[in-house]
Amino acid sequence: MTAPTSVASAAPAPERVADHIRVAAETTGVPFEYLLAQANQESRLDPDARNRRSSAMGLFQFTRATWLEMVKKHGAGHGLDREAEAITWDKDGWTVKDKALRKEILELRRDPAVSALMAGEYAKDNGKVLEARLGRAASAHDLYLAHFLGANGAARVIEGAEERPRQAASRALPDAARANPEIFHEPGSRRPRSFAGLYDTLQKRFDTAAAHVAAVAKRVRPEIDLAALRPAGRPETEPEPASPAEAETAVQLAAAQARVPPPSHFANAIEPTSPYFPVTLPPAPAAGALGAQGGPVLRLMLQAMEDGQA
Repeated sequence: MTAPTSVASAAPAPERVADHIRVAAETTGVPFEYLLAQANQESRLDPDARNRRSSAMGLFQFTRATWLEMVKKHGAGHGLDREAEAITWDKDGWTVKDKALRKEILELRRDPAVSALMAGEYAKDNGKVLEARLGRAASAHDLYLAHFLGANGAARVIEGAEERPRQAASRALPDAARANPEIFHEPGSRRPRSFAGLYDTLQKRFDTAAAHVAAVAKRVRPEIDLAALRPAGRPETEPEPASPAEAETAVQLAAAQARVPPPSHFANAIEPTSPYFPVTLPPAPAAGALGAQGGPVLRLMLQAMEDGQA
């Protein structure tokens, strides 16, 4: 995507735009904070923002080609069946034969609800491509790069920053560099930014955008009141810990008090409805651990079984 220039419009209030983004985030499973920061960076939350140097337009600055691709791939899943069916592929890329319908589809970029949904789907698509190519999960910064440069362009920058950090990024992405000279060149000069410099610059842009919309995000989706989740206060005095002997006695008493089910219950233990299936066998005791009398626990268990059969 390219840096936008906002045009005069009766744009919705930031909170209303952010609410559309929240719904899109919940629908697509993409983090709300990421989509909100992305929209702020791309358009300053202005659904009518346009770019003078490219076809980019709308809340998320989709170019015509990328928008048609997204509507073709994901539009039917969001109620745009007619629009998705009308988009076809020819030698020049994605197109719509009906000119009036094509204009209508492209104008949907100005609809914050539809634009946010397509942005969420685009992030998911880009995330899959990046994860397959990079061999790791895609971060929010990676997704921002992919929205700005496409998944393959983002992968080139990420790989270049790791493998050839000093090489000029514009050599690998000449079209993007022509559309965004202020990003691909050092401020106030014609010196091209390196892969490392470009990646660092775009990371900082995204972080700044995220910080700027933090207040809007909190108003649209308030944080959980952690005080309400505070556990009950602990007693002023802690109980004395039981001694090893007392603990062993308590275990023995619990075993003796447990009612062993009658043998008829175990006869059906292989049935799935049996409450005693599957049965976990206890570990075998160490040699000589039971002693000549079988140990106090075993005596108590045998006594309990006799009581159950009585």
